[in-house]
Amino acid sequence: MLSKKWQTSKRQYQVLAERDVAIPVSAGFTIDCDIFRPDAPGRFPAILCFFPFDKSIQSRPMMPVAVCPQLVMCEGGDYNFYVRRGYVQIFANVRGTGRSGGFFDHLGDGTIRDIYDVIEWTAAQPWCDGQVATFGTSYFAMTAKRVAELKPPALKTIFAPFGVTDQYRDAIFHGGIFSYEFHHHWLNSLSNLRVRKEFRDRIGLEEFNRRVREALADPEINIHPELVEALENPDEGGNMLIVEYILNPLDNEHYKEKAVRFDVDVAIPGYFGGCWAMYSLHLPGDIRSYLNWKGPKKLTIGPPYYLDRPVYQYHYESLRWFDYWLKGIDTGIMGEPPIHLFIQNTGEWKAAYEWP
Repeated sequence: MLSKKWQTSKRQYQVLAERDVAIPVSAGFTIDCDIFRPDAPGRFPAILCFFPFDKSIQSRPMMPVAVCPQLVMCEGGDYNFYVRRGYVQIFANVRGTGRSGGFFDHLGDGTIRDIYDVIEWTAAQPWCDGQVATFGTSYFAMTAKRVAELKPPALKTIFAPFGVTDQYRDAIFHGGIFSYEFHHHWLNSLSNLRVRKEFRDRIGLEEFNRRVREALADPEINIHPELVEALENPDEGGNMLIVEYILNPLDNEHYKEKAVRFDVDVAIPGYFGGCWAMYSLHLPGDIRSYLNWKGPKKLTIGPPYYLDRPVYQYHYESLRWFDYWLKGIDTGIMGEPPIHLFIQNTGEWKAAYEWP
């Protein structure tokens, strides 16, 4: 990608794939990942992607296609694009999914600590130049925003649009109304899911069963067969997560663990954004991220459609971002206004220096 004033990394490498690599983490188990890197000597920056989905589908050859149930989880882009331009890209299953160890805690502190460990492990490898970034939308972005709080020394930037920051308000309880249907279907898309049961252990089995009986007697709950099934079979599949939501209808510590903590002074560069169609899920979190981020930042809000899969629309924009922050290439990206907005019903893009 060229202009009269700036350039990006050239496509010049072949791809070397290492699949099913087990990375040890401090929790005492391993995180399963696929590593794609330039098939050449040298040390390169690494781009990490963390998710709970089927790992094999992330690197499946495909042409970009509109969102469909089979491919909706392909949110980390095409590794060929980045690796052939001099980056390592790693796709990793979070704990409790795929072949990774542990139990799924859905953006909990355990998952985020694992990601910290994988970042530092990556930076120490002989093919890495010690610099690590993250890329991807949705779950990929949510984990990126949270791990930045821990300030891993090797994490130099995140490219994290379309990422909820407040699970209670943006995803699970909209205006206090339980929005279970999305999560019910979403949990069925996760790979080899094993959910932690710490909430039940913490309150005790007797209290847990009492709350379940109370929920089953609630007419606003028991008219939904999916919720009844989850309450009656909490140890099946991802049911425990649904049960925990039912038993925690108010914003409390259960959700604060999963939320981005903007009181932490994170100074690395962050790229955020969304689209007008995602105002009921991701967009509030990205606006919140942009307003609260302490480091260099950008925000792009696009037309009201969700991204194709893989997320190719952000390939060149992220390449300009990574080249600038990880390779020191003048891509012109920081000389532009920090905000780009698509204006509804006009077909026009506009630039801005502040939000709103």
